[in-house]
Amino acid sequence: MNKSIREWLLIRLRKINAKLFSRFLILRYFPLNHGPNRFFLPYPSLHRPTCESMLGGELYEPATHEFIHRYLHHRPGNIIHAGAYFGDMLPSFSKAVGLHNNVYTFEPVIDHYHLLTMLCNANSLENVCIFNAALTEHTGTIRIVSSFRGIALGGGSYLTNDLSGKITTALSLDFLRLSNISLIHLDLEGSELNALKGACKLINTNKPCIIVEDNSRACHAFLVERGYLKYKDIPCNVIYVHNSDSFNG
Repeated sequence: MNKSIREWLLIRLRKINAKLFSRFLILRYFPLNHGPNRFFLPYPSLHRPTCESMLGGELYEPATHEFIHRYLHHRPGNIIHAGAYFGDMLPSFSKAVGLHNNVYTFEPVIDHYHLLTMLCNANSLENVCIFNAALTEHTGTIRIVSSFRGIALGGGSYLTNDLSGKITTALSLDFLRLSNISLIHLDLEGSELNALKGACKLINTNKPCIIVEDNSRACHAFLVERGYLKYKDIPCNVIYVHNSDSFNG
């Protein structure tokens, strides 16, 4: 190949790559096939642990996936999954609940919510119901911080009362009056207790298994007062089951 043709090809390839890169920057996602499923990773937070795991071909928090499948085999029903991010767990949870039950999913960051809808459409997750909202004690509005000094926080986005955050919808689970709830999974960056306080009626009625990311143990006393026992710690999460639950898996 002579020099002029080679240079022309290199220039052409650079233009094609630039167009592709610009397209995904505008759309702000990186499409990724992982097993039989298609995901859309948020470009601004590809540096976050969940994205890094997916890009490396691994599920993030595999013990959580495994436990939820086992528990739902013991007690089929609907589940609540809050702090869904871009949906790395949704295909797994959708499969775990089966065709006749639902995954009620909550994600307050609007960019992540759009990626969740794309994920559900691409993978035909018809038993997933997505809410662009934060779970809190009371229904209304609240602010969320999704970046710090220009760096996306991704799954580390958190709720705040100051003006630095963007306004988003706040929902209490009791307000929604959901039924047949077998399990609640909360990954809310420190807001888990407020979400549980907004679900007192649901918890008393359904007595679901509860999985929380609770590094400060803020939820422990609340759950113990309602008859819950700590079942076990798994990476990133604590699992609680009600004392009336026969699960021993």
